[in-house]
Amino acid sequence: MARIVKDIVIEGQKVTALFDTGSIRNYVLRRVVEGAPRIKVKPYTVGIGSRVVVVCEECIMRSEIEGLEFTMKAVPLDRIGSVGGCEVRAIIGATAMEE
Repeated sequence: MARIVKDIVIEGQKVTALFDTGSIRNYVLRRVVEGAPRIKVKPYTVGIGSRVVVVCEECIMRSEIEGLEFTMKAVPLDRIGSVGGCEVRAIIGATAMEE
């Protein structure tokens, strides 16, 4: 199955996002959402790529794809990775895609 990688706008910045139907959560590089509202959450652990991350906060971010605005909650991360040689700055999960 092909990976869907697309440029979108998050908090006013154009970023490359991976659309991952296998993920229920959204992830974004911390530097992209510097000014976005944060909420502290009860810590939980997720596996992303080949590593394990303990999540203690989530952010609410304004986003846009092809002129359509939406808001989503995401886990800020220090690094995500790359797909096909392109740095991925966000992962959009199934729940955000459904909305």
